Amino acid sequence: MKEKSKRKIPLIGKLAVKFEFITKEQLKRAVLICDESAKDGKTVSLPEVLIRTEMIQPEEIKKLHKIKTDYESKQNKKTSGSTEYDILISKDKLKVELVVPENFTGIITCDTILSRLHKDGIKFGVVKDYEIENYIKNIKEHGKPKLIARGTPVFEGNPSKIECFFNADYFRNELMILDSNQTKTNETMIEVEEGDLLIEKSAMIPPDSGVDVFGETIDVEPFSDIVIRAGVGTELFEKEMKIVAKSQGVPILSVDGRVNVYPTVEINGDYGVTSGPLEMDSNLVVSGIVTGEYKVKGGSISALEIRDADIDISGDINVEIGITGSVIKCEGDIRAKYIRGSVIETYGSVITEQEIMDSKIISSGICISANSKFVASTISAKRGVKALGIGTETSVPCEITIGKDVNVEKKMQGLNNTISKNIELITELNDKTLGFTEEQNNVNQKLKSLIDHHQQLDNAISATDSNIAVLELKEAPDQLQKAKQTLIALKKKHKITLLSIREFSEMLKEIGSELIKIPEEVIQIEKENRELELDKAFILGWAEKNDVISILEVAGDIASGTIVAGKFSFEEMKKINNVSITELPVKGPELEEWAIDIKKIK
Repeated sequence: MKEKSKRKIPLIGKLAVKFEFITKEQLKRAVLICDESAKDGKTVSLPEVLIRTEMIQPEEIKKLHKIKTDYESKQNKKTSGSTEYDILISKDKLKVELVVPENFTGIITCDTILSRLHKDGIKFGVVKDYEIENYIKNIKEHGKPKLIARGTPVFEGNPSKIECFFNADYFRNELMILDSNQTKTNETMIEVEEGDLLIEKSAMIPPDSGVDVFGETIDVEPFSDIVIRAGVGTELFEKEMKIVAKSQGVPILSVDGRVNVYPTVEINGDYGVTSGPLEMDSNLVVSGIVTGEYKVKGGSISALEIRDADIDISGDINVEIGITGSVIKCEGDIRAKYIRGSVIETYGSVITEQEIMDSKIISSGICISANSKFVASTISAKRGVKALGIGTETSVPCEITIGKDVNVEKKMQGLNNTISKNIELITELNDKTLGFTEEQNNVNQKLKSLIDHHQQLDNAISATDSNIAVLELKEAPDQLQKAKQTLIALKKKHKITLLSIREFSEMLKEIGSELIKIPEEVIQIEKENRELELDKAFILGWAEKNDVISILEVAGDIASGTIVAGKFSFEEMKKINNVSITELPVKGPELEEWAIDIKKIK
């Protein structure tokens, strides 16, 4: 077999790689395009291909042509000798090389080179003089490039990394929203012991900017450090680089990024909350019914049934029978045989075997009733809805919203409102500080005046005492009587002034105490706002990672009058069955619009 001849690479291509305009791989691709064009009878030059494929800009091709011309000129002078040398600056401006031709016949010194570098503006990372001198003297090295200046490249840095020692993904959040074909297993309920390491963070090495040979700073994109957060039953260790369990229990990662550990409490029989709100730092396993008029807060709940209860928990809810007449907020998934007459808000999914009836459900996950219907219910599910049917011809029409995360929107609104109120409170406290400072100045002035007056009275009393002594010797009764009356009046004023001094001193002390307290309050409020901003960042990050195309799937009938909505549009349905519904963008006359898209399930 005849060997395929190797294509000759044009000189301009070799120079483009040598001077770092393109890589060797880019050159190979460009040459291949030239070859393919030649097969089709079209002749395309390498520079044309490089520009067309945007590997090189037109102005860079001009520079390359100049480099090529200079190179060919120098090659032609090799036999007769050359009096010129080259100073080559890399494309990234991080490297300067000196090239003295092999047959160099001119005069060159270290001072000549340094003067040229100075003229070209090269001032950073220049090598020692003796290195340049040695290269100039060593004729054998001529023709080879000699590095004479080097910049400092950008250091990209190393972001923190998180290692999770329980069954969770810290960045995606263990509150994983289930798809219709996913189920949680007992593996997600692994127990940990007191002192167990749950999360470990590696130290961040921040990036650092570089400096090119012209002394210009090369900027680098900064990145933020990762924050790990301890919650119920956990604590931070080793300069907030580790989270460990404070007690035995099941670890749960909440939507705001806090790692919690809840011990499991088993109750044999029914569990009724009748004495007041119950905040339990535990997972509740009840063999009977959970009921009661007061709120239950904690980790997760497993029960035979939930009836007429008020529940607010961080984990999952698993109910063997059903949920009736209850108000529930949770961050995990809810599983039950049926849901009736209840109001539910969850960041997780809601999955039932039978109907969801007369209920309002807001889910950041999916809402599934694969074997039954939604009846007279309002359901919003960010990741979609799957049901056997929706509504009946005789019941109140259902309202189904997909693709909209009402939970996150409400949470963000609440957090933003709290942050705004805190900022207003800080402004009020700062204004209060100004008021106290002004009052402090006024009291200080009055106190100074009182102290001066008190001193004057002291002097007057002392002088009057001396005068009385003289008058007693002179035996001048009228004058003596008058002096004694003056002394009594002075002492009375002295006493009143002293009381005023004490009163104003106490006022000054109280003002000083308030001025100390206010900055401490401001620090606490600012700390709270930082935590709230972290809550926002974690929740929004979690929501973004769980963003998918939301679909409503109904295998059976959708009753006439049912409202189906997306984030931007809605439609009142006519009776239809076996459909897949989503919201899609459509081009309007001016701006992009959205519409409900209905497709038959094959």
